[in-house]
Amino acid sequence: MWPLAMDAELATGYQSEPYTFSYSSKDAILYNLAVGSSTLDQDSLRFLYEHHPCFAPLPTFGVLPGLGWLDTLVTGGVPGISVDLAKVLHGEQYMKVKKPLPAGGKLTNVFKIQDILDKGRGMVLLVGVESKNEDGEVVLQNQVSLFIVGAGGWGGPRSSIHTIDIIKSPSRVPDASLEYQTSVDQAALYRMTGDLNPLHISPEAASLLGFQTPILHGLCSLGISVRQVMASFAGNDPARVCEMKVRMSKPVVPGQKLRTDMWLEDEEKVLFRTTVVETGEVCLDGGWVRIVKTTC
Repeated sequence: MWPLAMDAELATGYQSEPYTFSYSSKDAILYNLAVGSSTLDQDSLRFLYEHHPCFAPLPTFGVLPGLGWLDTLVTGGVPGISVDLAKVLHGEQYMKVKKPLPAGGKLTNVFKIQDILDKGRGMVLLVGVESKNEDGEVVLQNQVSLFIVGAGGWGGPRSSIHTIDIIKSPSRVPDASLEYQTSVDQAALYRMTGDLNPLHISPEAASLLGFQTPILHGLCSLGISVRQVMASFAGNDPARVCEMKVRMSKPVVPGQKLRTDMWLEDEEKVLFRTTVVETGEVCLDGGWVRIVKTTC
C-alpha cells in the first residue's frame, strides 16, 4: 500500500503550467522509423523523405508532444503524488487528432490529472493532455492511463466519468491481418523519440517490475499497429486517422513478431487487436481507430 495515495484528493484536478515541444522533419523521420516505416514499404517516401510533397509524421507521433507530464510526476511536481518511475506501467492510451501535424513545428502543452483510481493492487492515474500549435489552435488531445504498481488499497474510487472505453474485438475472422517483425533493438531506437523509461533498456530496471528482460514500449507497439491500420483502411494517409484508443495488455520483448488483426466496424471505425506471434498472447487489446475521408 502506498501511504501518499491518501493525498489523491489534493492531486486530482491539478493542471500543469504550459510546456513546449519543438520538432523537425528529422524528429518525424526518426519516429516513423522507430515504429517500423521502411524504404521497402509501398509509398514509403512520404514518411522517410522530408522533400516528398505529402511528407508528414505518422499519426501516432501525436503521443509524443505531451510526454512532459512524466518528468513532472516523477520529480514530485504534482502536489500529493510521489511516483517511482520503476513502478509505472502504461495501461491505456487515447488520442484525438483535431488537426494533422505538419512536418515540423512547436506545440504548447498542458496536462491535467483528471482522476485517480484505486485498483487494489495498484493505482491508476488518468492524465489528460492538450496540445496547441503556434496559432493557438488545439491540434491534439491525449489521455494516458498509468498503472502504479503497489499504490492502491486506500479505498478510493474504482471508476471515472473521464474514462474512454476500449471496444472488444469481434469473434469473426478479421477483415485484414498484417505482421511485423520487431528488431532486438526496437526499444533502444524508440527511446530516442523521447520516452526514456529505463524499463525499456535496463535489465535491472525491468527486473524491479518482474520482467526477465527489458520490454518494448507499449506506444511503440501502438505506432506499429496503427501504421498497419492506416495502410489497410486509410490509403496510407495519416491525415485520415483522427482518433484512437487501446489497452496495453501484455508485454512485448524486442525481437518478437507482432500480428495486427483488423475489423472494419463501419466506414469510419476500424477495430484492432495485436498478438505476439511467438506466444499467442494479446499485447494490445480493445483497440479502435476512427478514420475520415480527408486525403493529402
